[in-house]
Amino acid sequence: MIDDTKKLGLNDTVLFENSKYKDTKLLLEDIKGASSYSKFVNKNKSSLIDDNIKKALGEIIFARNLEIQEFADKVGISKAFAYQILNGSRRPTRDKLIVIGLKLFVTIDELNNLLLSAGKKRLYAKNKRDAAVIYAITHNITLQKLNKLLKDEGIETFK
Repeated sequence: MIDDTKKLGLNDTVLFENSKYKDTKLLLEDIKGASSYSKFVNKNKSSLIDDNIKKALGEIIFARNLEIQEFADKVGISKAFAYQILNGSRRPTRDKLIVIGLKLFVTIDELNNLLLSAGKKRLYAKNKRDAAVIYAITHNITLQKLNKLLKDEGIETFK
């Protein structure tokens, strides 16, 4: 398990502050050496992706003690869209999930979990735009200030 707080980027994986995730290489080693699939899963639960956006987003909403309408207002979406995301009938884009995360001041791990639960790629520190998002999260920068930073660097902003 990688626990360095400043390591960003290892092979195709991004590791984060206090991350519970093992990188792909370590997971592959565990799979190869596992005596059974269930033992592998039990050993690596925190590193495996649960493709359930309802659960991941619900945990974020619950942790912030928000009602659905409060959540929708805070992140700038309709209550209907919020319900559609939570019931699985609509899948937001990666950008929309990042905006939701930024507006709720999530941690990097929470945002990556949210992205993965929706079948999207984790934040990748070698990508300039993703690096700016990581910077914004770790420095408590608002979406508006992040968009100014991105615009100043000639990088696509978030809507």
